[in-house]
Parts: sequence; structure tokens; C-alpha cells
Amino acid sequence: MANKLIEFKIDINASAAEVWYALWNDIHYRSWTKIFKEGSYYVGDFSLGNKIQFLSPDGGGIFGIIDTYKENESITFKYTGLIRNFKEVSEGPETEEWQDMYETYKIIVNKTNVTLSTNLEAPNDAFEKYLNDHYPKAFEVIKQIAENLTVTISATINKPLEVVWNCFTNPEAIMKWNQASLDWHCPKAQNDLKVGGKFLYTMAAKDGSFGFDFIGTYTEIETDKRITYIMEDNRTCCIQFHFNNNTTKVTSTFDIEHENFPVVQEQGWQAILNSFKKYTENK
Repeated sequence: MANKLIEFKIDINASAAEVWYALWNDIHYRSWTKIFKEGSYYVGDFSLGNKIQFLSPDGGGIFGIIDTYKENESITFKYTGLIRNFKEVSEGPETEEWQDMYETYKIIVNKTNVTLSTNLEAPNDAFEKYLNDHYPKAFEVIKQIAENLTVTISATINKPLEVVWNCFTNPEAIMKWNQASLDWHCPKAQNDLKVGGKFLYTMAAKDGSFGFDFIGTYTEIETDKRITYIMEDNRTCCIQFHFNNNTTKVTSTFDIEHENFPVVQEQGWQAILNSFKKYTENK
């Protein structure tokens, strides 16, 4: 009997790139797939022809290849087998009904929003019911994520917490690490580290062709633990510091802006955090 094709749709007030990021960014993917199973994740790079594994913490899952791919538009997975105890299984009666099964996600841009749709094949009645029970709930979570999108970056620094905190907050240190690439620098840094206090970092190209001031107001300060601030455009950012086994993990979560793709924002902020890690570890 042929697999039954099932479709789900939802309208989302976000850009196509924002919905795509909500779908496939690792952190957000783990959030919306909790509807199916807590701890779900994937292994693989999203490129045409690449192998992809979708896994649960108990080692079960499904694997296949990326059959079609247009970033921020559509993706199709062609499944070729199951995963049991973290091992791929390509033969046997259980696997056969899942082989050559397709799952497609599409993002259609409308005048005022976008429509996310997925087409999935159900190899049996039990799985069809499972999809109908869970996918509408998962799509609602994706909608909430995309319409309130954040980006999270992190770095683990091989230095004690007090060194990391000082390098992160001291204006003289900030001017030395606060750039995303070698052709940029931070010629000015002011930092009034208290609730209600402001910071101002001048970010500028070294050739003088472009520059701007990055300004924020602190809303929460917990020394050696957490910094929260609001930017001039009312976006928020929260930085957390966690010391463990002689290393300090710095995690930053911020609201996106809508002029650049979320992945571009992630790459830029991560580059600055990587610069901070390099500077601090060389102290």
C-alpha cells in the first residue's frame, strides 16, 4: 500500500529567513521538536546531497539524505533507514516501510506574512494519527519562536571567572577585543556597569570608511553571573557566565534585528565573542 501524503500549514508573521532559522537552528529545533520527544536533535550539515540523522536521546531515529535544498525557501529529506541504539539500520521488515519516504518543508512569502507548510508521508495508520496529533502543536511552537526570534551564541574560555568578568566589562580590555574581524576595531569604550547605567562602544572600520556607536542601558547586573541590557532599538540581550572545571562559559542571547538574516547576525556576534575568548585566554 502506498504511503499517505499528509500536509500541515501555518501562517507566521516573520520573514522567510526568520522562519527558516526557527526551524533549523540547533537550539530552536530542539525546542519545537520537544512536542514529538524531549531531547530530539539532528546530526548533519544542511546542504544538497548530505546525509542527515534525526535522533532522540535513547538512540532511536531515522536517517536519509537532503534531496532538495533552497536556503530560506524549501528542503526535502529522503529517508533511507531507521536508527536503533545510535546505529543505522538499512535492512529488515521494520525499515522497509520507511525507505524512500519523503518529508518536505516550504516557506511561501505572502504580502504581509509567510506560510510554512510540510508534506510528510505516513507509512501506516498509527503514524498518520501520530502526525495529526503532534504536528499542529509543533507548528504553533515554530510560529511563537519565529515571531519572537532570538539568537544564542556561546564560548568556553580557559580562564577563571574573575578574569573573564573583568575582561568582559573593563573598557580598556573591551577596546582590545571588541571587533568581528581584523579590519575593524573599537577605538572607544565607556561602561557604567550598574542597573540604569549605560555603555557606549564605538565600532569602526580601520580604514575610516564606516563606524557607529553601539549603546545600551543595563537592566540587570549580577556580578560574575549575569548581565542584561536593552539596546537603543529596544532589543534586549542577556549574557550569562558559568564557571566549571577551571573554564568559564559565556552565553549571550539577544533579540534579532530585521535588516539582516538571523544567521548573519549569529555569525557576527559569534565572531566578536570568539575575539573575546582569544584575547582573554592570552591574558
